[in-house]
Amino acid sequence: MNRRPTTVAEYLRTQIALSGRSQRDIAREMGYENPNIITMFKQGHTKVPPAAVESLARAIGADPAHLLRLVLGEYEPKLLALIDRLLTPCTVIT
Repeated sequence: MNRRPTTVAEYLRTQIALSGRSQRDIAREMGYENPNIITMFKQGHTKVPPAAVESLARAIGADPAHLLRLVLGEYEPKLLALIDRLLTPCTVIT
C-alpha cells in the first residue's frame, strides 16, 4: 500500500483529538490568547512556526522532534535535508 506522508495539519488533527484537550487550553499553554490559531494549524491555513513546535507538541502530548521533522519537511524541505546531511555522523575510513 502506497500511503502519502502525513501532513502537519493531518497530524495535528489526529494528535489533538487523541490528547482530549480543548483548543483553548492548547492555545493558552502555547501563549496564544485566541484558540482560533489552533484551528488554523489543524486546517493547514497557517503554518506552525518552528519556534512554536516544542510548546505545541508538549501541549498535545506529541513528540517534539517528530513534529519538528514534519514541519520542516513540509514547509522547508531543503532546510531539513541540509540539517540531516550536516548532523548525520560521518563515517571515518581508516
